[in-house]
Amino acid sequence: MVNLSPQTSVSRSVLVACALVLVVALGSTVAGAAVVTSAESGPDRVHPNVAANDTEPERNGSFFEIQDVETNTPIKAGETVEVTVTVENVGDESGEKEVWFHLDEYYKDDAELQLAPGESETVTLTYVSKSDNVKDWTLRVDTPDDRYTRTVTIEEPAQADSGQRNAGGYSAGGSDGHPHFEITEMHVEESVMAGDTVRMNATVENTGNDLGEKLVWFALDGDTVNETIVELPEGESATVSTVLNTSVDDAGAHRITANTSDDVVSERVEFRQPEPEFVVESVSVPERIPAGEPLNVTATVGNVGDISGTAPVRLTIDGHFIDEERTEVELNETSNVTLQYRSNTWTTGEITAVVNAGEDNVTRSVTVFEPTLTTEDPTTATSTPEPVETESTTAAPESSSSGFDPSLPVLVFALVAGALAVTRWG
Repeated sequence: MVNLSPQTSVSRSVLVACALVLVVALGSTVAGAAVVTSAESGPDRVHPNVAANDTEPERNGSFFEIQDVETNTPIKAGETVEVTVTVENVGDESGEKEVWFHLDEYYKDDAELQLAPGESETVTLTYVSKSDNVKDWTLRVDTPDDRYTRTVTIEEPAQADSGQRNAGGYSAGGSDGHPHFEITEMHVEESVMAGDTVRMNATVENTGNDLGEKLVWFALDGDTVNETIVELPEGESATVSTVLNTSVDDAGAHRITANTSDDVVSERVEFRQPEPEFVVESVSVPERIPAGEPLNVTATVGNVGDISGTAPVRLTIDGHFIDEERTEVELNETSNVTLQYRSNTWTTGEITAVVNAGEDNVTRSVTVFEPTLTTEDPTTATSTPEPVETESTTAAPESSSSGFDPSLPVLVFALVAGALAVTRWG
């Protein structure tokens, strides 16, 4: 046997005490770790103020703890996400704090609570989902002291390819104790010029069995152009209207739909290409022209279309193309054009002249007459005596050739004398 001195006994006692302290400390650490693991491993609850390796925070003062969360998942796009939250003040003091919820990182709704210690309250937070919210979302409910998470699903609404109908067609109403928003009427202009504004409206009726708040939206070729939240009691209806600004690039055929989560109706609409429209406002022609002379036709052309443009202006005579001029005509302005037809000398009578611009034309009649020679008046006859005298002067030699010429005997004598002289001297 070993005999321990008093000093050895004291040292041993100290060692035993240290060991006990170490065991207690390790036990507290393990217990704390177990609490944290339990809080973090749960899929629905996270205490935002609990850090790693820490126990839950002391609940001094007010502490708003989330006791219960209910939601209406799954829903269809356009329906309302309803989150019913029960919050209890588990602290030892009264407090006033908020409770709110997010879908993913997007804040949606909140409520303010004022609770005494041990008091609880249930509130409903809402969000009317949009037409493009189709997916699984992480729902997060928060107070400054507590957090709850879960997944909610927003599904596709009524589809045009399966439920398509024209406004006023049949759509089964809800009979399961829920609101059901049916589109009873839809109006949209069937033909609109591209670049103009399209006006549309839809009448929605709650044919279900409860008050409801849902989204009503319009879409162009599947792309949402407007969204409106509508609240309707059972059996009530409302009209939703919107406008769509189109561009010139939108020219062509399109489909516009009015939508709720329960119903969809569609209408076909044509966006026309903007074009000029020409009209012949006036045509000026003479009533009569002599055969062989030109016919000048002056036309005034206006543009009552959608945009400025170049007008081809054509002239036909008795159905035969004669002339064409092209002129630029601004929108709501006019332009003058002159066309010409040269008549021939052997055709007389009435001719039909037609001036055409675009789809419009104007007809005029013109008489072509044979020109006649005009008789000389007395003034003209007395003013031209000299040409007559000139003609008589030039005719005088011809008349004198029939009379006696005095120079002829002299000529004969000279010829005879010359002949004798040649004979004599030869």
